[in-house]
Amino acid sequence: MNGNELNLLEEKILEALKSLKEKQMFTEAILVKKIRDISNLDGKKKAGLSYKNLEKVVLYLGQESDIYYSLHLNSANDILIKKAPAASGLSAEARVRRQSSEKTMSILTVSDFSQKKNRSQSKAKRSERKKINIHSNFEDFE
Repeated sequence: MNGNELNLLEEKILEALKSLKEKQMFTEAILVKKIRDISNLDGKKKAGLSYKNLEKVVLYLGQESDIYYSLHLNSANDILIKKAPAASGLSAEARVRRQSSEKTMSILTVSDFSQKKNRSQSKAKRSERKKINIHSNFEDFE
């Protein structure tokens, strides 16, 4: 797997995982918070990560460097990331549970990072508001 195969979100996940390598175990929420800090992202405060992106990065990190993580799912369908002797993803049963819970979750995507640049441009208003004095002559307005 080459570094070119990782998209922007996966590169941010990789950077955050490398910065958290001292921790033995942490949750997906801590990882997302680190990603938001690294990329200065303001939107989607309660967003999570797709297990597919996270699994891809964990396996890539195990091949690229000697930092190995295993993914686990708790009873609330939150992903726990633990240091391990070998890189591993979610089990088949955990994948099904997580995939069904992701349908109702807010998930960080690649487009969230590209929207960060577009937020500085304000949107044009669709209509103008004019105030009318009810005591004036209405024939002036057409």
